[in-house]
Amino acid sequence: MQRGGIDANEAVNILTGQGNRNRLSPAEANRKLAGMISLWRARQSERLDGMRHAEAIEAALREGTPA
Repeated sequence: MQRGGIDANEAVNILTGQGNRNRLSPAEANRKLAGMISLWRARQSERLDGMRHAEAIEAALREGTPA
């Protein structure tokens, strides 16, 4: 982005550890990022260790359904 922020595609790549390798369409990146945010909100009150959070996010991304 010109103003120094990141777009949804960059955010998804950062959060999934992909660097800048994957280039998603804006719609797909927004859908995936929205799903990740939704999952995070649903899980933030649960006491899960970091690995289980990562596994839950990866599963939600594979399924393509926001939690």
